[in-house]
Formats: sequence, C-alpha cells, structure tokens
Amino acid sequence: MDRRRVLKISSAFLGYSIAGGTAAAVLGGCKATAEAKPADLDLFDDNTYHLINELTELILPATDTPGAKDANVVSYLHERIKHFSTEEEQQAIFAGLKIFDAQANESFSKKFIDLNSEERVKILENMATQAKENEEHIFNILREETIVGFFTSEVGATEVLRHDPIPGVYNGCMDYVEGEIVWSL
Repeated sequence: MDRRRVLKISSAFLGYSIAGGTAAAVLGGCKATAEAKPADLDLFDDNTYHLINELTELILPATDTPGAKDANVVSYLHERIKHFSTEEEQQAIFAGLKIFDAQANESFSKKFIDLNSEERVKILENMATQAKENEEHIFNILREETIVGFFTSEVGATEVLRHDPIPGVYNGCMDYVEGEIVWSL
C-alpha cells in the first residue's frame, strides 16, 4: 500500500469520527434546560443563580413582551458583578441577596426560591418598602441593574424598544473633507 492511499484512508476515518461525534452531540446531546445554571457563571453558586434569575423575572416579568429570563439578565448581572465591581461591592451584593432568603425563612420557613409566586411577591414588596429608606438597598441595586441589563440586551432592544438596525441609507465609503467632523460607521 502506498503512502498516499494510507493518508487518504486515515483522513477519511478521522473525518468520519469527528463528524459523527459532532452530529450526535448536535442532534441528541447536551440540551440545556431553563433550570440549568450555565457553566460560565462561575461567580454564582446554584442557589444564587436561581435566586437572581427569579428576582429579575419578578422585577421584569414576561407578559405580552419578553421578561428578564428571556433576556438572560442573570448573565448580565454575573458579568457586571464579576468584572465591574470591587471585592467589597461583591461581598455587599452577596450579603444583600441573603436578605431575601432570611426574610423568606422568617415569614414562610423556606428559601426564597422554594416559595410560591404569591409569597415571593410579598417578600419583594416588603423589600421594596425597605428600599425606599435606603438608596443602597439590595432591592434598588437589583432593580436598576435588571432594567439596564434587560434594555441593553438584544431581546430588550429589539423586541421591546423601537429598533432600526441601520438607520437611513448605509454608505460605507464616504469621502473625508478636511475640517469636517469624521463620521462613525
């Protein structure tokens, strides 16, 4: 057998094994559920992930428009907290989040994520009332970041706000006239 034929057979075998595995994974493999915490959200444990996901959905629920879960606001919050908060701010946020579980436990002897929707709303309303007295209350922080995360997401920007992906006529080649302001494209 010559070398060319061996290479041809080897590459075909390798190609089939790679393509077969990829096709199997795509067609029947890893299916994420709405309840599964994505692996890249390493700053949050499972409880924190689910707590934030439920709180953001209570703040911006899905109605005839998408809600916070549809916009994946929990991922925005993860990135915001992980990359743009100091360690002290992170600790304050995580301590603030524990207040939701503490109030749920005090009122209903359960964790917040184990409450039914009416019980969750009662806890959230109680937190909103407390937040009126303190500008830096966890509820105010969470509400503000949820709104920012939602409306800066693709879902919020394209399905809720008016969206014109290319306003006006696109002209990719514009002559520069000295003394004029440069266009941003």
